[in-house]
Amino acid sequence: MPDPIPVGYELVRAGDPGMDILDEWRCAPGYVGQAVSRCIFDNETECGVAQVLSGCLKLEPCVLPSMAHCSLNFSECLELGPGESCTVTCKASYAGFIRPIMEHEEEDEDENFSNFSNDSNRSFVSNMSNATIPWPLEPSLVPSDGVMGSCPAGNTIAGREFDMMELLCVFEDCIDPEPIPEPFVKLQATNSSEDSWQCADGFAGNATATCVMRQDCVGEYELSECLPVAPCGAPVVDLCRFEAAVCDMAPGGSCPLLDGYPAESPREVQSLFKELLRGFRPRPGAPGMAVCPEMNTELGAPPEIHLPECESLCMYLEDVEAPTGFASCEDAGTCPGGENATGWTCAAGYGGNATTTCLIDPENNCSASYVFSGCGPLTICAGMQNPDPCRYIHSCIPGLLPGEQCEFRCKPPSFLGDPTTGTCPMDNTDPLRPPVVPVLPSCEPQCTEPSEPPQGYNRSGGNWTCADGYLGTAVPSCGPDRNCVMRFTLSGCEEKVPCSAPALPGGCEYVSSCPTQLLPGETCQLDCQAPFYGNSTNATCDENNLVLNIAPNFSLPNCSLQCLDPPVNLTEAYVETADGWECNSTGYLGTVVSSCYADSSCTGILLLSGCLPIVPCLTPDPRAFDQCQFNFTGCDQLTPGTTCNVSCRDPYVGNSTMASCREQNVDPLEPLQFERPNCALLCPEPDPVPEGYIRGSDSWTCAPGYTGIASASCYMDRTELTGCVQLQPCWFPPSDVCDYDTSDCSMVPAGGTCQVFCRVPMGGGPAVGYCPSTNTDANTLVDVQMPNCFLDCPIPEELPEEYNVSFTAVREDGLAVSTFSTDPLSGRRARIEREGYFICAELHAGNLTALIIAYPQTSASPGE
Repeated sequence: MPDPIPVGYELVRAGDPGMDILDEWRCAPGYVGQAVSRCIFDNETECGVAQVLSGCLKLEPCVLPSMAHCSLNFSECLELGPGESCTVTCKASYAGFIRPIMEHEEEDEDENFSNFSNDSNRSFVSNMSNATIPWPLEPSLVPSDGVMGSCPAGNTIAGREFDMMELLCVFEDCIDPEPIPEPFVKLQATNSSEDSWQCADGFAGNATATCVMRQDCVGEYELSECLPVAPCGAPVVDLCRFEAAVCDMAPGGSCPLLDGYPAESPREVQSLFKELLRGFRPRPGAPGMAVCPEMNTELGAPPEIHLPECESLCMYLEDVEAPTGFASCEDAGTCPGGENATGWTCAAGYGGNATTTCLIDPENNCSASYVFSGCGPLTICAGMQNPDPCRYIHSCIPGLLPGEQCEFRCKPPSFLGDPTTGTCPMDNTDPLRPPVVPVLPSCEPQCTEPSEPPQGYNRSGGNWTCADGYLGTAVPSCGPDRNCVMRFTLSGCEEKVPCSAPALPGGCEYVSSCPTQLLPGETCQLDCQAPFYGNSTNATCDENNLVLNIAPNFSLPNCSLQCLDPPVNLTEAYVETADGWECNSTGYLGTVVSSCYADSSCTGILLLSGCLPIVPCLTPDPRAFDQCQFNFTGCDQLTPGTTCNVSCRDPYVGNSTMASCREQNVDPLEPLQFERPNCALLCPEPDPVPEGYIRGSDSWTCAPGYTGIASASCYMDRTELTGCVQLQPCWFPPSDVCDYDTSDCSMVPAGGTCQVFCRVPMGGGPAVGYCPSTNTDANTLVDVQMPNCFLDCPIPEELPEEYNVSFTAVREDGLAVSTFSTDPLSGRRARIEREGYFICAELHAGNLTALIIAYPQTSASPGE
């Protein structure tokens, strides 16, 4: 056993409450776990064995959550021990809210309170601490007066935060910031109960007020979303086409956008441009504008630009020369009119869609020019791939000229149908483009039907059907194989097949007349086989069965076993009457039960049971009663309905009782029915009476000189007295025989006293010693507090010349009040204390003690 025992463990000895046999280590109070004891080798003690204890952990209290905020009231939770709980509330002027438990969370919750809520599976605290909560709160939150905090009953983690549900505490009266920030203005409410905020002049945005908790737990509005308005940057436009007037892009301001013309423009165009800049007359088309939004808050942000509707600079170009493949519509005389007219088309020998784009070159003084595209030289078409060589032939080979046609035909004699045509597009400029075939020919396959119908099929009036013995719908088909050879095929008809014979259970109960295979639509019979009897049933194979050897549809007959007399186990216990078999009334009892079964040769065997013989009751087992106390003589094999006498066996005395065996008993293990007699043991008086005991009128007591509680135990042959112990005297402990006189205390009887005196010439009062009144230990010493003895020496009448004696009077508080000397006395060394020998000198008061010390005249030290 470890010494000392580690903290947190205790050893429960055998015999302590709750312990049956062995000692056991347990966790001490305040600890939790399962104490485990291990023996290990201790190398420091030369391979000695040491006992190591483990498994017990100290129970620890829980602490406040680390995120605890000043808006929460934890006054009830400062000392939360394991298994304890407390209530957490919001402080004054705060409103509490909790999040309602969702449906999927209710499965994990035993209870859900509307006000005081407890969620022991959560260990967090959410508050207004360093967070913003919109006011009013979202409607999903539920008002709450508080939540429960709990410390797990078996917590062994030091510093563990106690569990509590999330509690949101919101300051109900949020105050305005002081001072109010410059970008914001408060509007006093007129038709509503709440004031509102807006952005001040020179600022833009959506003023937002959020109630935020300060460090001192006071709610204060935090204002946001108002920014100072700022001017936009200069508009960025195509400088070859537009010119922006120089103006201030302040918020809400705007600038016109005008056409800008290159210096090389014709003189009259430049003159017109200058006039437009001076504003003498409006320009054709809607003017453009650059606008800075009135609430713009981004410095230098690009303004909103609305471009003017401008004429193309290329319309002023003269003598434009078209590249190869293009021609003017005027020269070609083929350009379409209307909105899509471009003035240009593809030249002869070219195809496509002529397109022109006006290109302004900013690096070349904004010069304008046309870029032509869309026309390419006409070319032949590529060949066309045959989608089905077995079905089609065609002439759409490579080399067709634009506008030339080709033909797609059905491949005879396998397919017949009208041909279709394909065309190489008139404006084809792609040499990889195949001719366009709008639709392929519709070709009908041509097959020769067999002269003799194949197995499973019939032909009637040009239609194919399934032959007898087959099931389904005949489907003819005609098509080429992989070698383009036409094949005629039939499908859809499946042959009807027979069922298997019904599978019967093993044994001899059933017999079948069914063949090995039952044809579709056929029926066979199932019967009961002797000695079984019952109605017959049928097994039928479905007339449209398509699964070979499937089991037919059938149900087994309801067969009963028939057994004939006589029974094979007939004994005298059974008697046959006109009403059937009964139990023999002479010596048997019960109800006859007949059972019938078939043996291995299918023979019906009749068995009878249920008749039991009437038998005696079981003789009492000597191990079940005290043979010294009870007498069961005459009760062996007691027949049903009879009785015997159960009496007390000497030296026990008491009334006897009757034991009986119930009538018509058929159970050989049935015990006798009886009540045990009330037997008392007749105790003999002890002779002689042992020392220390006295017989009273109705009990034994301890004799004088003895102590204890007398107890008498009665046995079969004697009465044994115990409990009284002889009193013993006390002995006086060894002491100083020069100082003390202990003659009165040499041997003090139990309960006695004695006196210890100071031996002459010692002075001092006597002391009293005691011996306990119940002392039974011969080695017990007298309990005494020895007296305070001192030597009282008289002053010698004659003292050698070399000695003097001095007297000092000392008051009770230790003050020396008188010192003087006398003539020399004897040279004996002594210290004398006397009270009342001297009187106090003048101006002094109190009880005096005189110290008289004798010392040699030649010595400086008293007592020498």
